[in-house]
This record gives sequence, C-alpha cells and structure tokens, in this order.
Amino acid sequence: MYGLGSDSGYRSAAFFPAFGGSIFNSQEMPVLNSSQDIAAIGFLYNLTYKYHISPPGLTTMTEQEDMFMDNESAFMIDGPWDQSMYMAALGNDLGVTAIPYNNQTGDWPEPIWGGSIGYFISSPPQASGASSAQIWASLKFIEMAVNATNQWNLFVKAGDFPSLKSVANEIYTNSSITSIDPLAPGWISQEQHTQIQPNFVNMNYYWPQLRNIRRQPL
Repeated sequence: MYGLGSDSGYRSAAFFPAFGGSIFNSQEMPVLNSSQDIAAIGFLYNLTYKYHISPPGLTTMTEQEDMFMDNESAFMIDGPWDQSMYMAALGNDLGVTAIPYNNQTGDWPEPIWGGSIGYFISSPPQASGASSAQIWASLKFIEMAVNATNQWNLFVKAGDFPSLKSVANEIYTNSSITSIDPLAPGWISQEQHTQIQPNFVNMNYYWPQLRNIRRQPL
C-alpha cells in the first residue's frame, strides 16, 4: 500500500538510493533530474498508475492505514511511531522488516532518518541568555541522553529506539529483545539502510516539488 498522491517526499526519498540516486550532490545542489532519480520516481509512479498495484486514488495516510488494518493490503511503508495502532488491529498477524533491496541494482532503499543528529548549545551566554549554570546543566543532560546504558534502559522501559548505533546493534543481535518488543529487530534491520535528512536550506525546495509528482505523468 503506497499512496503516491499523499507522499510529500518523505517516503519516496527512500527509493532514490535503491536506483543509485540521491536528493542532492556533494555541492548541495538538487539532482532529482538525474537518470537514477527519474528511474526511482518512475518506479513509484508505475507502481500506482501503470500496474495498479496500489490504488491511484489514495490521498491521505489515514486511507492507507485503514486499508492495511482492514486486511485489504499485504504490506505498507510506515514507521515505529504507528506500531501500537497496527498491533491493536492486527495482533500477532503484524510483522516488520526492511524494505527489500532493488534486485536490478543490488542497492537498498534508504528511508530518511529524521530527527536530531546532535545537540546545540549557544555559547557564549549572551547568544541565548543562558547562564553558565544553565549551560553546564545542558551539557550534563546531553551526557546523560547519549550514554549507552541510559539509551538501552530507555528502550527497555519505554520502547524508544536509540540514537547510538552501538546500542541499536546490541538490540538487533540480542535474542532476548523479542520478549520486550518482538518487532524491534525488524525496525533495527531497516536502520542499517537509511539516509540522514539533509540539514541545509535547499531542502525547502524539495518537499513542494515531490508533492506535485502525481500531477506530472511520466
């Protein structure tokens, strides 16, 4: 289940690397008109509008979720934030795995790995108005948050996936994890193939263009 008409570029970005493409080049210039990216977008377009594997009329994520939970689709692309909703509807019939690789190129789809990749503290204090004590407290919070033991405990107690690769790998290889979250290995397997969301201003031009894919027949 994939609604091209409801994708603003967040999920479709995963397929650029699968065809050898990317959103930007090393000079931070967009390369969506490369042959690789065109092949990726064409794949998604044909999936819906040529081969009708996915219904062409889907315009919201809610429609895709409802069809999946009503057993009207075999699989869909989503993230761990919706796991509890799917488990409530499907129970033991729910499974999670990485998006399959492209058997023509041998490359894997790489979903955008969103969220923060670091912490920022304004210094000197006059930049933010923070006192030296507040800056010290911020540093101590960061030390706590990125501590491997604390990230492991946060996963065990709250189900939050870690930002440290070492902890993620431990979750992936630890056989006892299934007693905490039986679907965790599936999510971690996808984490092995991800791209970090570009954090420069040209991303402002990426999102609106991808929303218009459905209006541009290929």
